[in-house]
Amino acid sequence: MTDAADPMDENAAGAALGRGKATIVFLGIVLGYLLTAPTNHSLSVDTYYYALIITHDPIIDVENPRLFLWLAAMKGLYRLASAVLTDIDLFRLIGVVNAVLASLAVMLLARLLVRDFSLARRSAWLTAGLFASCYGFWRYATEIEVYASAVLLSLLLVHAAFRLVRNAPARSFGSVLGLAVLGGIGTLTYQPIGIVAGLVVPVFLLLSGRIRYLAQYSAIAGAMVIGGFGLAAHLGTEEEAAHAVSFVLQADHVAPKLPSPMSLAKMVYAVSHDLLSTNWMFAIESLRERFRLTEGFFLHQEHRFVAENAGPQVWVALATLPAAAVLGLVIIGTAWRTKPRQAIDAREAAVIVWLVAHGAMMLTLSPLGFEGWIPGLVPLAVLSGKRLIAPCVAADRSAVVAALLAVFIVHNGIVGIGTQMREAGDYLHTRGTALIERVRPGDLIVMAAHWNLERYLRFNNAPRAIIVEKEGVNAVRRAIEETLDRGGRVLILDDVAAPTRLSRGRRVLVPDLVALTNDYLGNAERFATGQAGWAYEVRREEDKE
Repeated sequence: MTDAADPMDENAAGAALGRGKATIVFLGIVLGYLLTAPTNHSLSVDTYYYALIITHDPIIDVENPRLFLWLAAMKGLYRLASAVLTDIDLFRLIGVVNAVLASLAVMLLARLLVRDFSLARRSAWLTAGLFASCYGFWRYATEIEVYASAVLLSLLLVHAAFRLVRNAPARSFGSVLGLAVLGGIGTLTYQPIGIVAGLVVPVFLLLSGRIRYLAQYSAIAGAMVIGGFGLAAHLGTEEEAAHAVSFVLQADHVAPKLPSPMSLAKMVYAVSHDLLSTNWMFAIESLRERFRLTEGFFLHQEHRFVAENAGPQVWVALATLPAAAVLGLVIIGTAWRTKPRQAIDAREAAVIVWLVAHGAMMLTLSPLGFEGWIPGLVPLAVLSGKRLIAPCVAADRSAVVAALLAVFIVHNGIVGIGTQMREAGDYLHTRGTALIERVRPGDLIVMAAHWNLERYLRFNNAPRAIIVEKEGVNAVRRAIEETLDRGGRVLILDDVAAPTRLSRGRRVLVPDLVALTNDYLGNAERFATGQAGWAYEVRREEDKE
């Protein structure tokens, strides 16, 4: 492997596959993601929040600038598509776009491994295949989420930095400018890309001895980021400068905590889930209850509903997980016996910094947030490819790696993605449809803390829904009384009527919810919201037939 070929030429375009084969592989990956796109969107934390911003809400209504440029780009894309076509399905539109971006990311990862980490083509593609079939990346490859864009931008940024140093001094300020612009755009698109733009790239340039490039890059990228977030703060808040800084830093949305044994356990679970789906665990009652009581675990009801409606396919995990463990140990053992081991160069050191920095961010902010760990799969894949997969292939054990890839595809395709292909397991669709069919204009839906259900209802143009946790009990009481005075009905969900089922972090709401229950549910009519719980219909006595 020599440095003669530029990574942007036709040979590098597909990790030495050639343009024709690379195109076929790319289209195959895109098609694979599209054919397995989940129809159940309940297991994504913010999908309907982003869908509302893209289709309904002004961009200045975003609560923080974490995805400032991505949301603006998706909103622009949706408006452009709506101007050309009628009856645009937002989920399909973004799904196709993200499938293309995710597939490009897989292709670029393979090229990066061949070009910059000297992996043989077979090792690179096996590594890229494992990355592509990781549950976290696969699940969000077609979702209304930022992660396909974030992974691609991160890879482009690292690739551009490696290319800049490799081609110096043939390319100077123009390449630095391009790298800096990419770093600024990446950080404004998804704030955690700032780890790559603001730490990984500078560390690599420093270790490579490119001090002049580092100074130029830092000045340009820094100015872009400061200017971009300054604009976001100006649009997102009309308060004084201190509040604008708080807005940019998301002071109201993040609460760093020192690592603890519990946070480490949460980290292990989240990363494991991103690799091999743990959705099967919700089929076990004792584990479901444990998850419900775990602080920071989101979408407990949604995961439970999926598992309860998935059928016996979740138990495929009883075969795939032991197989993955055995194959993984064989790969690690083979790599461990490989000698001599290569020294860590500037590229690998930068990737190690990337993995450690991303892990530290997640460990202190949201160790259980498996979505946030998805970008961290990139440096993990690079290091695994370099230190585990490549030695195994070199030792003529590529069949073991291929078998592990097959296990990833089977497990995540059946136990993970496969459980989300039917509406029967879609918690938000099941419950939201039942409520929409029940309500009339002028009615009010009251829930304790189900933010995603409220967003689902609003996205589907249901009558007003109000959240006690968001509005406060006094505002909710006023809304209930105003609705009843107008002759409307109030539908109160079971998380209000049975508040002891709330997570520990929301137990502070219990006294207010008990008071609402005592005041309004005495003569209410209880009804099922599909198979996903129940609600109570409240109206004035004189309005009852």
